[in-house]
Amino acid sequence: MEVMKIVVLGVSAATLAVAVRTMRPEIAIALSLSACVLLLVLALGPMAQLIAFVQGMADRYGLNTSYIGIAVKMAGLACLCDLGVQVCKDAGESAIGAKVELGGKLMIVVLALPVIQELLQAIGGLLG
Repeated sequence: MEVMKIVVLGVSAATLAVAVRTMRPEIAIALSLSACVLLLVLALGPMAQLIAFVQGMADRYGLNTSYIGIAVKMAGLACLCDLGVQVCKDAGESAIGAKVELGGKLMIVVLALPVIQELLQAIGGLLG
């Protein structure tokens, strides 16, 4: 089971990082970053299945696939930014993490602009 690999790797890396942090904080940060990368790679397998499922549903029901692509990009961006924020917080840099979070939110809004525009046009068409 994929989830067991993710949980065991995460808990093991966290335990090791806590143990190492008191003696060598720089190694603990490198360990945390390495674990994050490995966990992200492990999470990509299920993500590919999810994308294939959503794509199949879009094809089956004739949905606009560009919107699905935007939604997938937004979800990926949110996950990536959250990872960056957590790494910054682990390194004791909450202020930098907050800026990463703000940048991610702004990028998500920018990605959503075509959807917002289409929605406003549809509402305008109903009202006009």
